[in-house]
Amino acid sequence: MRIVATLLFIVCITTSASAQKARKPAPSSKKSETAKRLTSREIWGRLNTEIQLDSEKKKFKDFIAFVSAKLAAQGKAIPIFFDEIGFASIPENDGSVLDEEVGFRFANRPARALDVLQYVAKQLGKMPRGTILVRAGRVEIVPSVYATKEYMLNQNVEVAFKARPLADALEELSDMTGVSLVIDPRANEKAQMPVTARFNNDVALQDAVRMLTEMAELKMVYLVTGIFITTPERARIMEKELKRAYQIPSAFPQNPMMIPPMMGFPPPFDTPSPLAPPLPPASPFSREKAV
Repeated sequence: MRIVATLLFIVCITTSASAQKARKPAPSSKKSETAKRLTSREIWGRLNTEIQLDSEKKKFKDFIAFVSAKLAAQGKAIPIFFDEIGFASIPENDGSVLDEEVGFRFANRPARALDVLQYVAKQLGKMPRGTILVRAGRVEIVPSVYATKEYMLNQNVEVAFKARPLADALEELSDMTGVSLVIDPRANEKAQMPVTARFNNDVALQDAVRMLTEMAELKMVYLVTGIFITTPERARIMEKELKRAYQIPSAFPQNPMMIPPMMGFPPPFDTPSPLAPPLPPASPFSREKAV
């Protein structure tokens, strides 16, 4: 009888401990939920949240902290990154841009966080001013020159796809880089074709998109400010129409003497097409200030 009672006591303790262990949430799942990166769509949605501002001017770094706190109080927290190195690389910017005083003209009334950040970013530094990008799960405030297509389409990407539908792969690249990649609905069937590739941070975004779309027998069309993925037939038609629409007229009359260009110099009045793939830009600013 004593042996049976002892066994029952042990079983009760084991069962109770197991129940407590089962009730305890797994730390790994909680960590993964917390560390989940926001998608660009989620961030744009949170940026539409209205926040209440005051009329007091603040240092830029304090203003960003103020906006972040307002969003977090509504459960709409967004990581905000400031490209201090990018702004410091512009020789005209003396000192830290983070310490510049900024304000919002429509103070003392609600305003969208997106409008607030865009307005304040345009006050930063000297020419070029700042702008905002949404990529890699955060809002980035960068010099506007770094938001041009020469920089945006030539970002190196580090990502791997294994038998992923093309549409999903392009959406992930768009989320990573902040570049809009629009797929023609008439190409939806091809856009579901699986693609496999690995990019090791040595391939520009525009080249990665070209490789992936070719795997699905689609074509990318360069617009003046965007990329459109469509069928080869539609791509040919669009490119002809775009060339007619954006043909750049010569600013000067044609050279009647047909003098050939001097060796080592470009032809006269030669203007690059806005529809051509943008080459990687040379760094426009030295990171060292001129003495």
